[in-house]
Amino acid sequence: MSGGYIDPQEDGDHQVVMFTIIGQMTEDDKEHWNGVVAGLKQKFPKVASVTLGGKPTPAEHRKKPA
Repeated sequence: MSGGYIDPQEDGDHQVVMFTIIGQMTEDDKEHWNGVVAGLKQKFPKVASVTLGGKPTPAEHRKKPA
């Protein structure tokens, strides 16, 4: 699945949509994201969410500044 698109489904079916947020998130970004997620959960009360915490990318795996 790419881009967060879903298909219609029958009762009892389920779909998993995963988002990975990469890089810096400002306080404004966080507030906007949380508001949008709260709106989705209000509009679609059967949405169940899971929040996973990530770890920083080790320095040896980060791109070097240009």
